[in-house]
Order: sequence, then structure tokens, then C-alpha cells
Amino acid sequence: MTNDLGAPAPSRGRLLAARAVAVVAALFWGVLFFGLVDLATVVLQDERFARHYLLEAGWGLLYTGLVMLPLLVWAVRPRATVLLQGVLVTGAAVALAGLAAGAFGQLLPALGLAASALVPAALARQDLRPARVTARAVHPALAGLALVGVGGAVAYAVAVLRAAAAGEPDDETWGLQHLPMQAGLALALAGCALAVTVARAGGTTRWRAGVVPPALVAVSLGACSVLYPEHLASLGTVGGVACVAWGAALGACGVLVPDARVLGRDAPATPRR
Repeated sequence: MTNDLGAPAPSRGRLLAARAVAVVAALFWGVLFFGLVDLATVVLQDERFARHYLLEAGWGLLYTGLVMLPLLVWAVRPRATVLLQGVLVTGAAVALAGLAAGAFGQLLPALGLAASALVPAALARQDLRPARVTARAVHPALAGLALVGVGGAVAYAVAVLRAAAAGEPDDETWGLQHLPMQAGLALALAGCALAVTVARAGGTTRWRAGVVPPALVAVSLGACSVLYPEHLASLGTVGGVACVAWGAALGACGVLVPDARVLGRDAPATPRR
């Protein structure tokens, strides 16, 4: 049996090592990198961070919802390659936002996120390159949501980065400012939606697993914005409702959109693990 790379399928030892690396990476981002802690700040209503509730929530949603969650799920279901692709895309989004903001320290966690996806993939002999797709195979609902997500993400990222450039009082974690990271969160949501769209069009198995993290994070970010419409980095009431609707629609696509037909049958163009 071979895998995406045309090499023999990974041995049990390699797969076990890949899973272990994914779990360790997930715990690092969720615990040591304060993903869960910052998320809990909003849940527990810590008044010391009241002005920055959206930024605390954003950091927590980024490193818990888009990184820790998919890594843990992949460790249990390693055939869901799209989850590692989402983590890789998230790393790219964090890097792009850091470069745009001149927050070059943000490149370090971006590299760490890339390694968190690439190392388990290499051990499991999985190929994280996007599948080759045709326009006919792309589902219009997923593509439409992804494009809307890109537009909204860019607009939000620009607004957040302008606030950072204007000197808005920011919070920091590990010496990194939250506003540039918040921009990375927005870009990551859109990027994950694009990754799922391409994965489904390419016939990747278990593409639906990739829908869950961005859908949950978008709904949560939108809900926080509705609850705190005047806070720094909030989408506001209307924007928050729109974000919730986008996340809910993406989640619905994961349930309702059928698998792509590749070469006349419901199967991946190349075997995915």
C-alpha cells in the first residue's frame, strides 16, 4: 500500500510518533502558549482584561480552535489530512499578518505552527500540498463562503492593523502584541475555508473534519462581538451577526454538501491518509 507521496504507508511506529508529536504540539499551543488561558479570560469575565475581551478571545480562539483542536482530532483520526492543512494555513496567515504589521516577532509562532503541521505529516508520510482540482469539482456554496470570508477577513484585518498603527492600547502574550495576531486570526478563518473548499473538490477523504474548526471559531468570534460591540477589535453587532451566520453556513455545508465525484465516483483523486 502506498500513500500520497507514492512511498510505502507509514509503519505503526512512525504513525505513533506522528500522533505523539501532534498531541505535544496541541498541548503547547493550547496551554503553554495561553490558548486556553486567554479564552478562559472571557468565559470567566476577568475584569482586569475587560477592554481587551475581543483580543483575549481572539488569541484563545486562534490557538485553541484553529490549532489545538485540529491537532488533537488528527491524532485520533490521522486520515483527516485537511486538519493539518488547516494548521499550516493558519501559520501562513499569522506570518502574513505579522509582516503586514511589522510585528516580525510573530514569525516565530508562525514557523512553529508550520512545524506543528509538517512534522506529523512527514512522519505519517502525508502530503499537505493542495489537491489538483477543476472548476467543475468546486462546490459553489463552499466557494462562495470562502470568497466572502476572504473579503471580510481582509477588511477586518486592515481595520485591526490600522488600530495597531494608531497606537491603540494593546495587550500582549509572550511578548507578542494581540492586534496583529487578531488580524492573523481573521486571515486564518478565510484560509481554512479555502483549504476545505479545495480539499473537497480534490476528493480528499474526511474533508468535512476541516469545516468544524473555522465554523466554531467564526461563530464564537461573532458572538463575542455581539456581546461586546464597543470593545477594541469587535466586529460590532451587525458584523458579529454576519460572522455567526457565516460560521453557521460553513458548518451547514459540512453536513449538507455531498462529497465530490472524482473520475466518476466518490473517491479521492489520490489516496489520502
